[in-house]
Order: sequence, then C-alpha cells, then structure tokens
Amino acid sequence: NMEDYKRFFRYVIPGLVFIIEISVYLLLSAFDKFSYLIKDNLGNLKDGIGIVLSAFLLSGGIGYLLGVFYHTLFHIVRNKRSFWGYFIADHLSLIRDAVENRRWLALQNRNNGEEISVDRLTQSGAWRIATVFLNTRWLSSKRMKSAKERLESYGDIMHGAGTAFTGSIITIPVWLLIHYELSNNCPIGVLLFSILISFIHLCNYMNVVKDYQGVSNIIIANELQEECCKNRKKNRKKPVIMLIAEDDL
Repeated sequence: NMEDYKRFFRYVIPGLVFIIEISVYLLLSAFDKFSYLIKDNLGNLKDGIGIVLSAFLLSGGIGYLLGVFYHTLFHIVRNKRSFWGYFIADHLSLIRDAVENRRWLALQNRNNGEEISVDRLTQSGAWRIATVFLNTRWLSSKRMKSAKERLESYGDIMHGAGTAFTGSIITIPVWLLIHYELSNNCPIGVLLFSILISFIHLCNYMNVVKDYQGVSNIIIANELQEECCKNRKKNRKKPVIMLIAEDDL
C-alpha cells in the first residue's frame, strides 16, 4: 500500500536527517577523532554495509520517537491562544467566521440539541470539526475528492517537517554530549551553525503549515458555501449543522 510506504518514510527521513546532522556537527567540531572512529568501524566493507543498514533501520525508530515528541508538543500548543498558536494550522478563525458572520455553519450539542456558542470553541475543537467535515465529504463532493490527495500530501509534509524541526532541536544537546566525550574544545562556531539549521527547519515548517492551512480552509469555506446555497434553493435557510459534545470543544 502506497500510503503505508509514505507513512514509513515520514519517520525514516527525519530519523536519517537526525543522524546526518549529528554526524556533520561532529565532523566539524571533532574531525580527527570522529573521522578515525568512522574509519575504524567502516574500514571493513562487510561491517560497513551492516552499519549502514543498521543506521537505516535505526532511523525509523529514531524518527518515530521524534514524531512522538512533535505530536505531544503539537497537541499542547494547539490549545494555547498565544504566540505558540502561530506554529499550527489555524481552523478556529474559519469556523468562527462561518458561524458568526457567514451563517454557513451552526454548532449544536448532540446530547440536548442546544446551540453552542463558537466563543467556547478551542483550536482543538476547531481542528476536530474541520477534520470531520473534510473526511465525511470526500465521496459526495467532486471538489473535495479532487483535492483529497494533495491535501493529504500537504498534511504528511507538514508533520514530516515538524518532526524534522523537533529532531534538529534535540540534535544539539545529543551532539554536544558526544562531542565532549571526544574532545574538550568549545565549538561555538558549530553551535551557532546548528542553531541556524534549526531556524531553517522552523521556517520550512511554518511555510508548510501556512500552505496546508490556506488550502484546507479554502476547501472547507467553498464547500460550506455551496451546501448553504443548495439549502436555499430548496427553501431551507438553515446553515450546515455540526453535532458535537462538550468534550469535543
């Protein structure tokens, strides 16, 4: 299954990047001792191939652990109405506009049928509503069906970039620990270089988040508008109803 391969490499690639970044930093900060360590272990072709294959398999495990860190931080940040909210895709502003201004959407408590104020909605709740809306209309909407593959690809790229960024942050203390086992000098230049690499990872992640947010919100907004237009043609002026529970907010 192609989707399984995509998810596998979503962990492998950040893991490989993690290993490569540590290796590059060590070559720059402790070249003699680290290069000797590499030659000593990769000098034999058979052993070298085994180490390369082990590193590839190990990168999957490392990438998975980095993914756990990233998703934990992602879910923590998602509920913060602050500066940290800029690091995730924002669906809350779209849902708020659709409910309050456009009247395309209404939120109802599925237990008692009462209307729920959008002011109570968190970023997590908005993400759940957007996810449900998208995934329940892939087959019924030609527009959404045609955009499905690209949107899922954006989601994979976004989470992969976030995992790589998380890895670039964790790389710095891991590299420093190994460096001071090999050498006593203070690698200020390499430290600044590693911080620059992490900043580049962050910029890449935020650009992908912005693209994913824009594409997904445009699709949802257009689909909500079309459903409301269909309701009006049938003399039903009611907005699209989304039934949710208190815990979903």
